[in-house]
Amino acid sequence: MKNSIPGALAVLALCACAEQPPPPAPPAPPPPPAAFALPPPAAPAYTAVPVFFATDRQKTASGSYETFYGAGLNTQDLQYGEAIVTIPATHTAGQIERPPTLFSIQLREENPEKDIVIFSLGNLDRNAFLHDLAQATAPGKKDIFVFVHGFNTSFAEGIRQTAQLKYDLPFDGPAVLYSWPSDGRTAAFTADTNLALTTIQHLEEFLQQAAAASSTNGIHILAHSLGSRPLLYALYDLRNNALVHNKIKNVILAAPEIPQVTYLQIANAMNSSQPYNITLYASNRDRVLRLAQDLDQLPSREFIPRLGDLRKGIFLDRSLQTIDASAVDTDFLGHHYFADTIVPDMHILIDKGTSPGQRGLLAQVTPIGTYWVIPVPGS
Repeated sequence: MKNSIPGALAVLALCACAEQPPPPAPPAPPPPPAAFALPPPAAPAYTAVPVFFATDRQKTASGSYETFYGAGLNTQDLQYGEAIVTIPATHTAGQIERPPTLFSIQLREENPEKDIVIFSLGNLDRNAFLHDLAQATAPGKKDIFVFVHGFNTSFAEGIRQTAQLKYDLPFDGPAVLYSWPSDGRTAAFTADTNLALTTIQHLEEFLQQAAAASSTNGIHILAHSLGSRPLLYALYDLRNNALVHNKIKNVILAAPEIPQVTYLQIANAMNSSQPYNITLYASNRDRVLRLAQDLDQLPSREFIPRLGDLRKGIFLDRSLQTIDASAVDTDFLGHHYFADTIVPDMHILIDKGTSPGQRGLLAQVTPIGTYWVIPVPGS
């Protein structure tokens, strides 16, 4: 018995030494067939673009964003607010994609994957508006882009135009629509001419508020068509307001519907107080400005050339840079090229502040000065 215990221990030790290692782990299962692979994440169908607004239009009782504000003038106070506009991924620069219409009847519902759509819109009181505007400029002291629309423009159309311009430029800071009470009809040109002048004091008020409340380094203002009239008169009235004039970097007049002689009177009166750039985009193919001149001629038969119309020759003045957009004008009426063919040049002007020659425009030297031409793409 004494010899059997060590022998048994030896046998156990030998068995333990001879024990096999654990079997290897089973191989990973093969990848699933391609048919079961997860699809890549879908590209967004649209982009949300925020738009601030200030307006002296009369608010309606309508619950529709299309008729949220009408053509009537609110003589009391400015109204403020913010909107979110969606731009479809299929958007073409310079276009306002909308559902097709037949005799002003919309043939299908809005689709944010195809159309520029006002997704949301609401009012803010003045303090909340100015607070939000200041917050939007605070990161990196971003600039502000202000759009003053032209004639035949409803409030909703102005909101969509502002979003399209912010998206197409593109502009990194906040974009603000200033909407005066245009009647929104082509046949109401004369009425719009009068309405544009009623908004001057409210526009002055807005410019002072925007300059004082924001932390922005600068304000860039684009006025189209009849929108140039109240803007220029407002800048004239504010010519001694150093805060406003020092905050403005660019005043851009696109197809301006204002008599040349009126512009010269304003420019001469405020020349010494103008620290910002004024850029004029004009064309010799603007049918809307021709109509405006024809209407003015009816009583007196006197031709009154518009600042944005180059049919009778180029307009030059030391207060501004004149840019001839006739060669690249693709709009049938020749009046809405501001949203399309001049956007690339406006982007460089706003973003870099460079001269027309540095932006690739073609110099045209005349005995009375130099103007600039936007080259035809591919020429």
